[in-house]
Amino acid sequence: SASSASVRVYNNSNIAGLASQTATLLEDEGFMIAETGNYSEGLLAQTSVYYGTASGEQETAESVADASESPRSRVSRGSPIRRRV
Repeated sequence: SASSASVRVYNNSNIAGLASQTATLLEDEGFMIAETGNYSEGLLAQTSVYYGTASGEQETAESVADASESPRSRVSRGSPIRRRV
């Protein structure tokens, strides 16, 4: 079941529209989508789910990984997105 933490979905492949398609599938599973877009800060070799320290984020990340169609989803704490100051 989905959690209350919102989810950001980024595409890191050559398949146009994949983030949007994935976000729709996750919304259908009850997840709240905060943002979709392309991830261009490096290559991720597999489906990756990251979470922060806020309440519910780890549980949501684990649920997203379970709901994904990728059997090799990686769940880890932190973010692949570099903050720009």
